[in-house]
Amino acid sequence: MKKLMSVSLFVFVCVNLFSVAAHAANVELKDAAAESFITRHFPDADVPGPVEGFFNYKNKRGVEKEGYAKCFYPAMGGRSDGAVTTCSVNYLPVVLTDAAAESFITRHFPDAEIPGPVAGAFTYVNKRGMKKIGNAKCFYPAMGGRSNGDVTTCSVVY
Repeated sequence: MKKLMSVSLFVFVCVNLFSVAAHAANVELKDAAAESFITRHFPDADVPGPVEGFFNYKNKRGVEKEGYAKCFYPAMGGRSDGAVTTCSVNYLPVVLTDAAAESFITRHFPDAEIPGPVAGAFTYVNKRGMKKIGNAKCFYPAMGGRSNGDVTTCSVVY
């Protein structure tokens, strides 16, 4: 019985630690760190002003991944008043494939011209019943691509 309780406690702790680690994928950057991030991932950004979008990066294992950032680079006048450059970075957007991605596109982008790329902001209702805005970047392959094994994919940030 003690072994069963110990194993149950171990599983409970591991599950809770994993959920905390999953939320660590969201990072807030300020000042020089945010400015460096914008320069590296959005070199053609029109600053000062808002900078937002998907970007590519390599994780610790060297695998190329996609993330999403929403930044603000204040003008000199704002900086004089104490405003700082900020970035909210999500390194783990939700990735949908196949039927789930197709359903997502149909629901949130009903007027999308498919096959091809589908991207933009969408409105959804969160768990608390509040309307929120998310962003998605999808690709719906043509029939020829599907015959070759291509699948519909969406990277989604809620």
